[in-house]
Order: sequence, then structure tokens, then C-alpha cells
Amino acid sequence: MTFNEDSGGGVDAAQGITDAGSDVSALGPGCSLLDAEAPDGACNTLTNVATPIMGACGSGSQPTGTGGTIAPGTYVLSAQAVYGSGCTAGTTYQVTMLIADGCLERVDGTGANAIHRNQNISTSGNQLMRASSCGPGLPAATYTATETQLTIFDVGGAVTTWTKQ
Repeated sequence: MTFNEDSGGGVDAAQGITDAGSDVSALGPGCSLLDAEAPDGACNTLTNVATPIMGACGSGSQPTGTGGTIAPGTYVLSAQAVYGSGCTAGTTYQVTMLIADGCLERVDGTGANAIHRNQNISTSGNQLMRASSCGPGLPAATYTATETQLTIFDVGGAVTTWTKQ
């Protein structure tokens, strides 16, 4: 997958994801089915640079995201809490994702057990729509974005906080 990059090798900040309704084309070309450079038909070649974190159980009601502009770039999972009966406190997570041009590339885990996935993404208000183009899908969600952090509030109870690298 090729993303718009500046001469310094970073992702072009002009490609941030803002409220575009459900029009994915307004955000960029999205994800191709497979990364042409990925071996054996894998979804992408993203390297997991995240440090493992321990999941936690949230207390009370699951919060809801407030929206914002999702900055393009590489994000690592920095916190995860699950609300409700699906909580499995103490589970270790190690996840990295790259967001650019209407595409989210993600890798969960490392080595032979890594799960790679690509999703076309768009936003409307505080809603984050993720349409799987390769690999396992993810549920509907709300989100809150700042310049350095993205928090995703999945339907079903998981709240993941991602720190931009």
C-alpha cells in the first residue's frame, strides 16, 4: 500500500480524516484488497512497533466519542478497557495501525500469530465507519480524535486508546 508521504518519510498531514459523511472517496482512495508487497496474500506489511499492554475492565457505562479530525500517521495501542460482561482483565494486547488516505492498516500481535487487516474508513459526526477490505472486520464505533491521540469506542464494549507516533 502506498500512502502520500512527505520528503521526510512521514505521512502528509493534509490527508487527515475529517467529517466526510459516509463518502469514503472524500477521504482518499481507501485500501486496496491486498498490499502488492505483502507475502502470500497478506493484507499489509505493517510492522508491529507497539509495546505490549494489559487490558482492563471499565467501570460504569461505556463512554461515547465526541469526534474530531483523525490525523494521518502510525498509532500504537496505549490502553484498552472493556465495559460489560465481555471484560477479560489481564489480557495482553500489542497492536499498531497506520491511517492515511481513507485507509486503516492494522497488525495485532507479532510473528506467525500476527493478524493483519485493512479497512476503508470514514467519519460522520462522532461515528467511525470501518469497512473491511482484507482480514477480519471490526464493529461500528464512535471516536474522539486529537492531534496526538485517537480513542475508539466500539459497539460491544471495547474502548481503545491509540497514541500517534
